[in-house]
Amino acid sequence: MGYILGVDGGGTKTTALIADIKGNHMAESKSGPSNYKSVGVKSAKENINNAVISVIENLGLRNKHKLIFKSTCFGLAGNDSNEDTKIYKEIIFNDVIEKYLDRNKIIICNDTRIGLAAGSDSKNGVMIICGTGSNCFGINEQGKETKVNGWDYILGDEGSGYEIGIKALRALMRAYDGRGSATILSKTILED
Repeated sequence: MGYILGVDGGGTKTTALIADIKGNHMAESKSGPSNYKSVGVKSAKENINNAVISVIENLGLRNKHKLIFKSTCFGLAGNDSNEDTKIYKEIIFNDVIEKYLDRNKIIICNDTRIGLAAGSDSKNGVMIICGTGSNCFGINEQGKETKVNGWDYILGDEGSGYEIGIKALRALMRAYDGRGSATILSKTILED
């Protein structure tokens, strides 16, 4: 039987899923964040490895002789340039999981691409991710692509969990200092 591996790596968690060649969901596992820009290369590698090895073990395939996935896709937050893809290749092709991967049948892309592909069979569409970070990717029927936002928390992550959290904390501090009105969040945040 042939298997396909999909990995969705973000700023909060990494999810690995194995499906059969017909697309039937076989096993899934999760580990920590794998955006190397926020957790570093070492942690990103460890979390990707943990997710992949765990999903292989969940399906009972760890000790199978010569298990190689027929196809693999890694959709990874922070993979925004050719340099990022190069770094992610170094992270992925390591001595722990490389033996399960066919280098000729692997896609390493930004997580917005896998979200768009999973959400629509259309040749055009827009994918907006509002997670730990935020990002927007679109493609039209002619194949023209564009990316907006997703430039990390300093330069442009409007709508991200990070930005929303910072705005809540700033409002709290203004209320605490007497420079602003208390909000329903003031009591909730101070209690936590």
